[in-house]
This record gives sequence, structure tokens and C-alpha cells, in this order.
Amino acid sequence: MIVNGDKSKCTVSGFEEGVYQFRLNVTDDGGLTATDDTFVTVVRSKNEPPVARAPNVTVYLPSNLAILNGSESFDDAGIVRYMWSAHDDVPACIAFLGLSSDQSIAMLGGLVPGIFHFDLTVTDHSNAQNSTTVALTVVAGEEQLNSIEMYLEPDFNDITYRLRNKLEGRIATTLAVQIPEAIKVDVRFSSFAQDPSSGRLRVVFHTEFANPIHQEGEGAKSAIVVSAARAVTILRNEVDMIRDFHIASINTLYCVLDCSGHGKCSNYSKECHCDRYWMP
Repeated sequence: MIVNGDKSKCTVSGFEEGVYQFRLNVTDDGGLTATDDTFVTVVRSKNEPPVARAPNVTVYLPSNLAILNGSESFDDAGIVRYMWSAHDDVPACIAFLGLSSDQSIAMLGGLVPGIFHFDLTVTDHSNAQNSTTVALTVVAGEEQLNSIEMYLEPDFNDITYRLRNKLEGRIATTLAVQIPEAIKVDVRFSSFAQDPSSGRLRVVFHTEFANPIHQEGEGAKSAIVVSAARAVTILRNEVDMIRDFHIASINTLYCVLDCSGHGKCSNYSKECHCDRYWMP
């Protein structure tokens, strides 16, 4: 781009490597003209390799989106390619969304608890590369640990936002009535989808209410998460709600049975599995 091209001095920008020819045309008061050519040679100085930069990330479930940000990576002439890759021991359920593995900012879904590592490799115009490793920490937060799993048996065509909104309102009202310290209960869905193995509607959510002692700027949390066990006990007694929404089961998302210290409780079956040495 030429700035002040009609002046005795001009400024030219936007160069890339190469040889550029410019012609100066001058005209005097009598209309006489003259021209002269000049050449500008643009060469690249010694290439400096790019530098890959990306901070570690911590995500708290039930949030199911992690963002890996490599936009702070830099190069003297600009980065032309980003490439994110997962280490071999990362669970396959954690997947890049869309084409984000080739972007400066990558997005991941299918999160599970644990610490996982991803490499970012950046490449510049001269094909020089640099890499860095990012640690993604996924933590089952208080909301996740106190989530409730509910199975419904509606017709597939009835799984609409109308059903979702009605169920949300019914759960919120039921818990608000039964929890004395709560004026209003909020329902936060983290999953609302058909279970492919059974065809039933699987709903996962947690509930919370405003902390009555919370004040702006103080350390107290603004919301109190309702214990999953407490919420399940209340909801299981709501016979009308169970009938109206065709609810097949209501359980805590994570099994809370201690199994008498003789085994572990399955989060899927919600049943105890005895340790081998306790088996007859």
C-alpha cells in the first residue's frame, strides 16, 4: 500500500520477500514530464523459530467444555499453522470439537475427571516449529458430585422444551416446599438426552438455592448446592410427579452406598460389588 503517492516522499507497506519496481513520474509548470525507476529488494532476516505458549487449564464438572488457548504463541514473521494433539493415555471420549485441533484455540468435549496432557505445535513460514505441553485438569465439582440421575419413559416425540420446562418447574417447586431454608430452588440440567441402550430419557441435573447469608464482596458462596441424597429422598416421595412424567427411576448420579467396607458401589447399577476376598 502506498501512502502519499502524490508527494515527493511516500510510504510503502505490506512487503513480502521479493523485488519491487516503482516508477516516479514528475511534471513541471510547463507540462514537461520525466520518469525514473527504482527497485526495492526485500529479504528476510535470519529466521527466529516460533514460540508455543498455552496455559494449563482446570475445568469443574458438570461443565463439559474445555478451552485450550494457544493464542499467546508468537513468531517474528507470524505463525502459519497450529496443531493440537492428545497424549496416548488421554481417554478417547475426550474429543476435539469441530476442526479446533488446527486452530490457535482448541475446544474439547466429553470430559471425565483426571489430569490429561495435550501438545501444541506451532509452525512458521520457514517451517520452523516449536511445541509446548498443556495440562488439562478435570475435577468433579460440588455440583457434579451432588447431581441426580433420572430416567423417564415418554414417547420420543414428546422430548421437547415444553417437557423440559415443565419438569424443571415441578422439581424446583417440590424441593422449595420441602427445604425450609430455601425460598427458591434452581434446577441446572447437565444432560437431557435419550439413552441409546434403553430408549428412555436420561436427565442429569443438580439443584441449588440462594445462600441467605451471602453478601456482595464477602467470601460466602452465593448459592448452596442441595445434597443429592436429600433431593432424591424428597423427589422419590412425589408420587404425582412420578406418575405425570412417567419417571422410571430417581437416583444420585454417583453411588453413595458404603458397601459396609466390603466392596465398591457401581455408579451405573447403583449396587455394591463385593471385593473378591469377601466372596464365598
